[in-house]
Amino acid sequence: MRRNFLSTISLIFLLPILFQLSISIYPEQTRYHWKHESVGLVQNSVFYQNNVIVSTDANLIASLVAKSGNIAWKKVIPNNVAISRLDIFSTVVAALCEDGHLYVWNAHDGGFIWDVSLAEAQSGRESSLIQDLRIVTKDFTSSHIDIVVSIGNTVFGVRDGSITWTWLAPQSKELTGVVFQRESKQLFAVLLQNGEVSSTEISASLWSSDIKDLTAELRAPTGVQNKPLVSITRNGKYAIFLSQDSIQVLSLSSNPTSATKFSVQDIKNLELNSFSEFSLDSSVSLVDSFVLRSSSESLVIQIGEQSSLSLLKKVSSNDLIFSSVPFSSTTSLSYSKQIIIAHQQSQNTEIEMLPNNYRLVASDLTLVRGFLQEYHRKGGEIAYRLVAMSSSGQLIGFSVDSSQQLKLVWKSEQALAHATACRIVLNKSKQIGVSETDEDVHFTPLSLAENIKNFAESVKGVVDFTKNWGLSLYHTFDDKMGRVLTEGISVLKPPTDQKSKHQVSGISVVLTKGGQLFGLSLSDGSIKWKSSWFLNTKIGANGHIAKLFEARKPGLFSPRMVVLMTLEHEIQVIWFDPLNGELIRKESSKIDLLDSFLLPTTDTHFVHFLGVLDTSNKLHIFHPDGHQKSFVPEFYHFLVRDDQTIVGLYAKGGSEVTMNSHWSFVLPAGESIAAMAVRRPFMKTSSATRVTGSRTLLHKYLNPHLVAIATTKPRVADETESVSLYLMDSISGRILHQSVHPGCRGNVNIVIADNDVVMTLWNSDARQYELVSIELFEDRLADALLDVVFGTMRVPTGIYNHTHYSSFTRRLPEIISKQYFFAKPITSLAVTETGAGISSKQILVGLESNQIYALDRKFINPRQPEGTPTPEQQEEFLVPYNKVIPFNTMNIVTYNNTVPGLKLIVTEAGLFESESHMIAVGIDILFVPLAPSGAFDQLSDDFNRIALVLALLILFAGVLITAALARRKELQKKWK
Repeated sequence: MRRNFLSTISLIFLLPILFQLSISIYPEQTRYHWKHESVGLVQNSVFYQNNVIVSTDANLIASLVAKSGNIAWKKVIPNNVAISRLDIFSTVVAALCEDGHLYVWNAHDGGFIWDVSLAEAQSGRESSLIQDLRIVTKDFTSSHIDIVVSIGNTVFGVRDGSITWTWLAPQSKELTGVVFQRESKQLFAVLLQNGEVSSTEISASLWSSDIKDLTAELRAPTGVQNKPLVSITRNGKYAIFLSQDSIQVLSLSSNPTSATKFSVQDIKNLELNSFSEFSLDSSVSLVDSFVLRSSSESLVIQIGEQSSLSLLKKVSSNDLIFSSVPFSSTTSLSYSKQIIIAHQQSQNTEIEMLPNNYRLVASDLTLVRGFLQEYHRKGGEIAYRLVAMSSSGQLIGFSVDSSQQLKLVWKSEQALAHATACRIVLNKSKQIGVSETDEDVHFTPLSLAENIKNFAESVKGVVDFTKNWGLSLYHTFDDKMGRVLTEGISVLKPPTDQKSKHQVSGISVVLTKGGQLFGLSLSDGSIKWKSSWFLNTKIGANGHIAKLFEARKPGLFSPRMVVLMTLEHEIQVIWFDPLNGELIRKESSKIDLLDSFLLPTTDTHFVHFLGVLDTSNKLHIFHPDGHQKSFVPEFYHFLVRDDQTIVGLYAKGGSEVTMNSHWSFVLPAGESIAAMAVRRPFMKTSSATRVTGSRTLLHKYLNPHLVAIATTKPRVADETESVSLYLMDSISGRILHQSVHPGCRGNVNIVIADNDVVMTLWNSDARQYELVSIELFEDRLADALLDVVFGTMRVPTGIYNHTHYSSFTRRLPEIISKQYFFAKPITSLAVTETGAGISSKQILVGLESNQIYALDRKFINPRQPEGTPTPEQQEEFLVPYNKVIPFNTMNIVTYNNTVPGLKLIVTEAGLFESESHMIAVGIDILFVPLAPSGAFDQLSDDFNRIALVLALLILFAGVLITAALARRKELQKKWK
């Protein structure tokens, strides 16, 4: 009776548990991914119909839907070259890069039309500075695309991707830009001549079959000390020349061209004595206006009829001034005379539109750049779109109508295009009891009464779960059958585009170049939180070094992270909770930073201390509670002094710690460090040995202090270029292995996984990418001697029975290596990671096509046989050695997605052993869950869960029935 009772109770508990397991893990979870797209910080812009086309500092051109900010199309410039100029006409958009390369796309869909390199055609006599870009196609019906480009002192005429003519400015003159008058179909080259200090001239030239000077010399008065500046209005109607006491306006739209000279007194509403403190701001291009700027104020001067000048607005020199940008449709190209002046007021920005005199307020924003479009709505009403960049890296879309209301339409975070570090933090609070605070966790035994109470609550929970699940199943079935009767049987088909409801719970912490932190949800890529700790730091500012450390991984306690921001002679240390972005502690210190790292020791709550090493080798220690560790145990650390020197440091321990040099390694002359890799501290290894087909053991060399260093040596005289690989123990400074690869150079990437080291490089002689695979094992010499005496079936002895290893006494490892060729260009490397290290590890290869390829280790196993594998080798699944790694497009884990500017691949173990999460970081951020060994701990898509539940119910009913029959039979037996 007691056994039947226990069986019944067990089934009651087992039924909901098995059912919950059957619905908790889905294989489609390993295929769900998301992509967070960015374009970068906008530099130039033009409008095309309902889209805004921008060029950014991420060296790309993109078309954004003006109403929503969504990316319609995006094109990345090859070779990471910056875009200097942008122009549009009809359905053609052209971009000129700093290397003199000209690209042309279709503005509607981003389709590539043609490109041409102008740098090779340049004369080389003058500077290669990019000056101007103009699309000079005559009309909207033309079948040709004509573009004029000025680089240095050379003007190029390009038609349909071919250079048709070039013109070089005279030796004594400097070319400042080209202007195309679309109405008169005239092309002007604006020239500046500096003869003597007292004489300057501007002339304009018309391009046709020959060059003609159209204007006489315009001379500045004697005594001009500074070189005058030239500015050209956005619509190309005027060229403005500034001298010490006058402004000369050259009208390029009149026929013939005319020049007018204005003194200070000739400008209406202007109260100045001279222009000596002012200069022309050629960076601000306005329509029929220009800007004079001094150290304290800016003057907006308007050009009126008959080239008259008047002061339109006087503002502070800190105010932002910009105008509307070209707006193109399939039949017209227009400019607006609206001028935008942005006044910064505390946390808000007041926007003034001239000459409409609109006054608008943008709350909680500091604008650094803006682009205005004027357009007509269906009813004929004039409206405006304003696309602006904020100082925090946000791209914001506003709308303005006749009601003079500035309406926020959309915004997007573009600082993510400059991500420098990323960490994946899983939310494990649902799987285990996670303490949200840093209070000590005490495990005390429960009394009998508390155990009985907890058991009763568990039973009640199971009953409630079963009841609710049954009701839910009934209502679901009832609703489904009702829809079948009304809508047909097609409603039973599963939707093909429905995303898995069982998405990954966690946060991806992204650190940008300027020190901003973002928390992206792992379930959909949305921004869950954003830091506001570095509001005074410009995004992407040079000289700022930001590093991200994971001080405590999620587990018994909530995770902790720390970010270190380096300014001039000062550091800022910020501790925060990565799951919610909550600031824990922020502190600053006057330290000249040399290096920073996490100490190997932790506090009682398993939080690692942050160590900061200054230039005098003194160690400063930081902690989220604010107190410094009173005593630091001895530990070792290494750092790279320069491209040729690596130094090992040693701290004896104590309260005042100064790290002393322990060893130093100087590279041979001519070599410089190209890449470096260390073993990840939290990476798990399932087994320390590998069983061979002959039943022998190979002990893996799992040195946590292993460092792989790749160096390059250029071609010198008779010596060929080469890449060297050094495997070093960072504690003792010993070189464990060294190899030289002649005829190879740059593009070096290294990764360490368990006892494997993988390096990729470019083989110049073979003109292919080469992959070097190295596997390290403990020295088998002692094992071989013992095998002779005791045979192969023995208990491991020697160093394998030790619980502690010493880097000073440990024997050198046995090295097995092989070299392979890879079919695609390689940009980065990473390795998958799982919770217990049971799943096989895959090498993630970042391709030049901005995709990621998962390389199975069996194809690069250095123990591969040269010929036909023996039965023992076949038992280990060793494939024959093939120098060329087979490329299977099915192993591209990014599917049809690309990550432009791919520079970083981050992996983290999932909640299940079969899962390994991957984030690819570039201009975009792509998240993909992986299953390196397949979903062996997950249920298949076609698993019949209903049949499982029914089988359990039948089994449960059978147990009850047989138990009743058994009791009845036993009772009848006793009555006999």
